Amino acid sequence: MGFVVFVGVNMLISLIVGVGILSRRRWGLALFKGYLYLLMLGVPIGTYIAQKTFLYIRENHVERLYR
Repeated sequence: MGFVVFVGVNMLISLIVGVGILSRRRWGLALFKGYLYLLMLGVPIGTYIAQKTFLYIRENHVERLYR
């Protein structure tokens, strides 16, 4: 039962982050970055994915799309 609740909550959070990103809202980018910081706790694969994503965001100036 606990696993089902965990997966359900995770899916809901992912849905909210996805809607924020696709709607190009500033809060969507902030939630996405928070999501990536949480993903960093998943050593080693989560850390690698989060670092690569942060690098992509920084190098391609993605923040400009959310102003």
